[in-house]
Amino acid sequence: RYSDGQLARLIKHGIKHDGTSVLFMPSTDFAWWPDSDVVAVISYLRAMPSVDGDIGIMQPSALMKVLDRLDQMPCDIARRIDHTQTTIAPTPAVTVEYGSYLARLCTGCHGPTLGGGPIPGAPPSMPIPQNLTPHATGLKGWTLADFRKTLREGTRRSGKRMAPMMPVEITKNFSDVELEALWAYLQTVPAVPFGER
Repeated sequence: RYSDGQLARLIKHGIKHDGTSVLFMPSTDFAWWPDSDVVAVISYLRAMPSVDGDIGIMQPSALMKVLDRLDQMPCDIARRIDHTQTTIAPTPAVTVEYGSYLARLCTGCHGPTLGGGPIPGAPPSMPIPQNLTPHATGLKGWTLADFRKTLREGTRRSGKRMAPMMPVEITKNFSDVELEALWAYLQTVPAVPFGER
């Protein structure tokens, strides 16, 4: 029931076909995507077979609305997006600039500083994102080889598997350029202790 334009608005602005805000959908994590990426996602969605089922209706409770307004459990997503921003993707290369662009994918879970820690409003059962900064509680002492293995295989340096929430199905397909650019950028971010999101 969505036109391509309505899907683009949903992805980048968090606004449904009826003009209301999505609830909980992390549109803030991809509102910065360039139009070419949005077109690619919509093209992929259009190629997928349809699936029958009852999607249900989510009705936020009064408590949820209060927590949203206090920024303790973000659920009204559209009001959190800068609807005027436009992004032009940098040329893919092993550069800090391109790595910074890619790292925006990580901030939704690991926080704006990439310091990790519990996600505000997340249930206690949700895995806690790790620190991605060059701090002793983060990636200090890691090598590019460690980083590459973690993102490609989904295991930490200790050999422990990462939680299923970590999108290894995506990161394992990163090109060497993407991995190395992301690593280069992570070496430049301020080192913050774990939990300083």
